Amino acid sequence: MAKQWKQIDVPVLVIYGTSNPATSADEGRYLVEIINTFHPGRASFVELPGMGHDFARYSSQVEYLRRRHDGRPHPFDDEVLVVLTKWMDEQSDT
Repeated sequence: MAKQWKQIDVPVLVIYGTSNPATSADEGRYLVEIINTFHPGRASFVELPGMGHDFARYSSQVEYLRRRHDGRPHPFDDEVLVVLTKWMDEQSDT
């Protein structure tokens, strides 16, 4: 994937939710490192406690795995909107 990221020079926000078992914080930080190697300062990383892969809130990765298919709704993690809005505002200032 590094080859593809090298070809694109755009601002990138990598968001990792700690209740997401599909990836890890280290993988997100590594992606930011790769992008910033090619395009310094273009990528940033934010970790959101309790957010799952579906942007809902869970107490843990285990809860995400157990409850995401049970049909019960989970509260949307509004913090992701705060993070995205702040990041977009920062991009418009550059």
